[in-house]
Amino acid sequence: MGLGHQGVPLSLCNQHLGSLVRTHGIAVRRCRAGTRQWAERFTRRERVRTGKVGAIALHHVPVRSDAGYAVALHEIGHLVSRGQAGPVESDALALQLGRARMLSDYYLGDELDAWFWARDHALCWTRAMAKEAHQSLRSYAPPRRWQLGLHFIVA
Repeated sequence: MGLGHQGVPLSLCNQHLGSLVRTHGIAVRRCRAGTRQWAERFTRRERVRTGKVGAIALHHVPVRSDAGYAVALHEIGHLVSRGQAGPVESDALALQLGRARMLSDYYLGDELDAWFWARDHALCWTRAMAKEAHQSLRSYAPPRRWQLGLHFIVA
């Protein structure tokens, strides 16, 4: 999937997202613009109660842009990618304090892995999607902490 102009109509992207959340058992919620979009893996008790593995929260459902599609795929990736290491206690404190420099390599690895998953599972990967991934990763750490990961997402 090369970079370029949108090659797939948003209606198909939304159908793809719908198929992924149904297949993987993911609840979809809305969150206010200006807040972070997120993914949450449910506890065993919540999984039994809801029949879902977790939830994602997005600004717009259905998505309205390439970037929104990329973010939705990224959040799904947090729940279904086998490369996710899981949370580290210190990361919750770093996020609460707004101190991205304190985030563990595990946290950064999970972010990068979820973007890899998004790119690998997207119907197309556009410049707008790559830009969204790049900006998201840079909000957590400077490029030197990502090493080769940013090149893969943007290339």
